[in-house]
Amino acid sequence: MKNAISLSFLMVLFLLLHGCARSPYLVARETRFTDSSWLGLSSKMVVDSALTSDGQSLYFGSARGTAYRVDGTSGDEIWRREVNGSVTSNVLVHEGRVFLGTSSGECLALEVATGKILWKHEVTGEVLGSPMVLDGNNVLFGANNGYFYALEISSGQRVWQYKGILPNRITIRAVSTPMKKDGRVYVGFNDGTIAALNSKDGTEVWKKRLEGKSRFPDVVAPILMTNGRVLVAQFQGRMHALMRNGAPIWSLEQGGASAASLLMGDVLFVPGEQGKIFAVDPRSGAKKWEIEAKGSSNWSGLSKSDSFLLASSFEGFVHVIDPQEGKEVWRYNLGAPVLGPAIALGDRIWLLTRKGTLFGLEKR
Repeated sequence: MKNAISLSFLMVLFLLLHGCARSPYLVARETRFTDSSWLGLSSKMVVDSALTSDGQSLYFGSARGTAYRVDGTSGDEIWRREVNGSVTSNVLVHEGRVFLGTSSGECLALEVATGKILWKHEVTGEVLGSPMVLDGNNVLFGANNGYFYALEISSGQRVWQYKGILPNRITIRAVSTPMKKDGRVYVGFNDGTIAALNSKDGTEVWKKRLEGKSRFPDVVAPILMTNGRVLVAQFQGRMHALMRNGAPIWSLEQGGASAASLLMGDVLFVPGEQGKIFAVDPRSGAKKWEIEAKGSSNWSGLSKSDSFLLASSFEGFVHVIDPQEGKEVWRYNLGAPVLGPAIALGDRIWLLTRKGTLFGLEKR
């Protein structure tokens, strides 16, 4: 009996080790950030600020009002800066400045080297989504009051603003990341509308209400453009491809997600509901394949590393997918919701969880 138990144990151990050997990545670094000596608070350490990068460092913000810069090689903290309110936007780095927004309605510019606050501009609403540089002079912020604000990069003074329509219903607490191209900026709103604006003065070029009868047609995922097509996804409903004048080209029923779609070569990877991901031809909207990942239902980000597609979820998983075949190669359970897509820097892939834990994965 004892020998049978020992043999069974060895067989299980062999299978586990054999499975680990086939894993393409290994967790090489795990750092837990917290704003308090009481670790119980770290369970809501990070809220809406996904992990971002400038190609060298990593940036994110906390629910307790701290912005972080972290070394992109070691994962060590470089600086932290206290701000007023939770950091509710993603972080943008541009020419020596760090831009972010807070729940108290402040748009901020910090110095990259030190984290020193260079200027702040107050608006009436939570600043959400991701700031975006319009040109060499202005940066665009979006708030949950339906406004987009263009501010001077140097001073924070308001250059222009544009207001969308707030629907008379519960909406998704998110703001889409705009997209700029050829003197236009494309912005989305919670009533399912997308607008094309003149990037210099914010004047409206055109506005279009997307088709669909879902309960939440909110445009909260980042807007993309490829091959002259504007790609817009609703939180529930469809992915739409529009011409630059707003005319529809194709639409795809994908169920909806708040994560951004990802372009890899001539393939568009679209996150859908209930753990689905679609590989789509961006010119026609035709599906190449679809996968339904086990363990995940709500996607937080898609990214590329080596030859793999990485899909992170609010259920705490990172799925490694073969983008050619649409088959899962491996998956990792990080134990807490993953915020934003995985970020590849050097030999490591970085992921941030809502509990404030930063994971560094290395290729085996």
